[in-house]
Amino acid sequence: MAIQMRRGSHIRFDPSRLVAGEWAVVLSGDPVAKDGKAVYVCFAAGDVKRMATYEDMQDFLLGLQEQIVAYTVDEATGEVRAEYMEMMDGASRAEAERVANELRRVGSEASRESAEEARASAEEARAGAEERREVTIREFEEKVLAGFFDGATFTPSVSADGLLSWTNDKGLPNPGTVDVRGPAGKDGAVTQLAAGMFALKIIDGRLKVICGAGSEPPDMEIGADGHLYIRIGDKA
Repeated sequence: MAIQMRRGSHIRFDPSRLVAGEWAVVLSGDPVAKDGKAVYVCFAAGDVKRMATYEDMQDFLLGLQEQIVAYTVDEATGEVRAEYMEMMDGASRAEAERVANELRRVGSEASRESAEEARASAEEARAGAEERREVTIREFEEKVLAGFFDGATFTPSVSADGLLSWTNDKGLPNPGTVDVRGPAGKDGAVTQLAAGMFALKIIDGRLKVICGAGSEPPDMEIGADGHLYIRIGDKA
């Protein structure tokens, strides 16, 4: 069955008239998209999902940038604030000790001088810790704004020999290359998939999922070991 596609302005977009597997391209007037352009795919009459493009995700993330920065900074600096409060408590205890030593100055001038030195050292430590805390927060905020903590995009590729390999756009270690074909099975061919059935096929060097009519593709994921897993029910 050939892929069907409709196109036109959003005012004429009627999901109830689409059929399963059909695409609809909104050329103008979509209120959700910044430029009014959008793409939808139909799973059943009236049941459609909007597909997000790279540009749509850029607009979405840019709109949330301030919230992301504020959330990340608040969460990430929690330990720094706790350490700072502990340091302040330590400085307060040191100051209390200094006052007690000062009270004992009348009995021993030597003890007073020693306590004063301890107070000065504690104050210097507090000032140094405060300076380091401010530098840490400033460097962290700069990294967040520069995208240092943005996630990497891993792209799979399947060779004609059935070898699944990965690349990413952050220069991170990739999962190992694995053979997704498995052991050879008995000879046979499936000419038509019934509802609820699906098949895996390598086309142009890419692993593709072929589903029967009225079926949805299975939930699949790449595990930490680089293997492809298919989730059925509550278990993979």
